[in-house]
Parts: sequence; structure tokens; C-alpha cells
Amino acid sequence: MFNKSIEYIYSLERSKGRYDLKYIVEFLDKIGNPQDKLKCIHVAGTNGKGSTCAMINQGLIEAGHKVGFFSSPHLVRFNERIRINNEEISDDDLDRFAEELKRLQEKTKIDLSFFEAAVVIAYLYFKEKKVDYVVLEVGLGGRLDATNTCKPIISVITAIGMDHMHMLGETIEEIAGEKAGIIKENVKVVTSAQGKALEIVQKSAYDKNCSLVMSGDKELGLGLKGKYQKENGALAYSVLWELDISEEAILKGLKNTKWRGRFEFIEDNVLVDCAHNVDGVRAVVDSVKELDKEVVLVFGVCDTKDVKGMVECLNELKLKKVIVTKSKVERAMDPALLKDYFSDAIVKENLKESLEYAKQFGCLVLVLGSIYLIGEAYL
Repeated sequence: MFNKSIEYIYSLERSKGRYDLKYIVEFLDKIGNPQDKLKCIHVAGTNGKGSTCAMINQGLIEAGHKVGFFSSPHLVRFNERIRINNEEISDDDLDRFAEELKRLQEKTKIDLSFFEAAVVIAYLYFKEKKVDYVVLEVGLGGRLDATNTCKPIISVITAIGMDHMHMLGETIEEIAGEKAGIIKENVKVVTSAQGKALEIVQKSAYDKNCSLVMSGDKELGLGLKGKYQKENGALAYSVLWELDISEEAILKGLKNTKWRGRFEFIEDNVLVDCAHNVDGVRAVVDSVKELDKEVVLVFGVCDTKDVKGMVECLNELKLKKVIVTKSKVERAMDPALLKDYFSDAIVKENLKESLEYAKQFGCLVLVLGSIYLIGEAYL
């Protein structure tokens, strides 16, 4: 049901190119900075943020803590973004906090964007519910992301690659600089970044007088499938260890983590993954190769993505058929244009039609691309 709070939140100005902390910082200051009362674990990076956050969240829960978890975007419904011990915020609570947000915006005369509003609601909700920890996932970048208003007890940076270049920069160094913007003075940093990106993170940590922990290569029993989750699991392990969580709780948390849309079989022969950049697709392709199956690919992405780079990776699979389609969001790339990146692709107007067509071949169906597209697989 499309409740009144969701309608209000979505009615807010999405940004109109606004990528600035000025408004949310001023707003939070005028309402007493509720985020300062929260023990936040702040997580940035290009790939693996959601999975790493989910594993950190579960490890803290297994240790007996009450844990708030803010993530974005959502797969199916807005409430997924704000959870406590894996339970989504209720419609009633969301309505209540949306009304409070509306009142506070009128009082302060400060208009928030959609994402800023979501972050503020999460802060207020977690503060009211007196959570022990908050696992806070960056929305985009880091330095100017609305979540960068928190005062973290630890900063976490996952793998860094080329994505959102239209906003974050054209080089890996520029993008890493934006991600490293979450690093705060004297706050420990844990990272799985490598190469030039790691050098940027190291310099930022040094400049801010932070101790830096680099996650190692550790064999762990993970609940999340996909070869690429090994790196995310090792990072989550390192973060939880630095938070003095017992190894028993850490290992139990890693094993019990669930996170939809990441190398997940939603039917016996239908695999979905929301990889939407070259590094993410490369990781998925490497994992699918190990299954050694013919693949019918269902693919759809937003129009700002490096489609050519992703397709080069996808062509390494045993592709029986390629179906290009689009999600319902405005930024989805027209499948008629997407078709040109493949030698022989079929265009379908939506995911439902794509899946019906794909299943007739009796192969592994891989649905890949935009998180918005993957979300429609659960409807």
C-alpha cells in the first residue's frame, strides 16, 4: 500500500543536481543533532557496501545488541531502508516520523531532499528506539553524502571502482577521494580498498590522525553466496573484531546474514544480482562461471552506466540468449539502445515478459543490472 508518508517523502525535491551538506547540516543543528547520540558504523565504497553492512549488522545482533540499520536504495518498499534488528520500520512509525519531519521543515524553513529526509527519519527513529549501534550505509560517494553528518565510532571503506563518474570524478583517485571523505579525525578506519584507491585512503587516514586496518584474506563460512562475498566477509569480520565483538558472534553473524538481490536464487533456475558497474559485473561473472552452465541473460541498467565495459565481461559467459529490458524508473536505459551493445539481443518491455521468455530455454536465467530492475523480480 502506498501510504501517506511515502507519498510525502517522494514529493520532496529529489535534488535538482544538489549535492551539498549545507541544508541537512543546518537542519540537524536546528533540531538538536540527534545523530550525535548514535554510535554509528559508517560504510562507504563502490561495491559490497550493502553486503558488508548486512554482515556487520548481523554480527552485532548475534552479540546481543539492538542494531539500527540504514541502507539504500530499497528493493521493493521504502521501509526496507530503516530497520532495527532486521525488522523494517512499520508504516505507522514511518507515518509518524514523516509528519514530524514535515513539522520540523516548516519550523526551520529548510527544505530537505528525498535522501536527506530518509536519513533524518532514520536518525530520529534510531534515537527514539535507543539502539546500541547504527550501521549506516552511504548513499552516493561519501564526502557530500547526507549520511556524512554522523559522528562515527568507526569508518569503513569497501572496494572502490569506477561508478557514478558523472558525480564523483573521472579517475579512481578522484572517486577514492570522495569515498575517503567519510574519514573523521582520530576515528579508526577499516578498508578493503586496493591499489591507487588504497593509497588515497591511507593518505586521508594519515592526515586525519586515524589508525588504519586493512582487512585480510580469510576463509569464512558465509551465508551470502557468490565468490565475491569473500572480500566483503573478511572486511565485516575485521570491523566486528575492532569493535570487540566475540569471534563466536562474528562467525555466527556471517553465517546467518541474509541480503536480498545479491547472487540470490529466487527460483530453482533464476539467479538475480544487482551488479551495475564493471567491477560488480566482473565479480558476478567469475562466480557464475563456477556454476558451469549455459546462461540466458536478462539485463537492464540506468543510462549513466559503462555498458560497454559490463558487456565485455558478460560475453565471457556461455550465453544462450540475451534479453534486454528496463525497470520502471525514469533513468533506466532504453532497451532499444541497450540492444546495440550485444551481437544478438531480444528486446522485452519489462521484467515480467523477459522472465517468461527466458525460462522457456531451460538454462540458468541470470537477471542482472540495476537494483530497481532486480527489485521488480520480488513483486
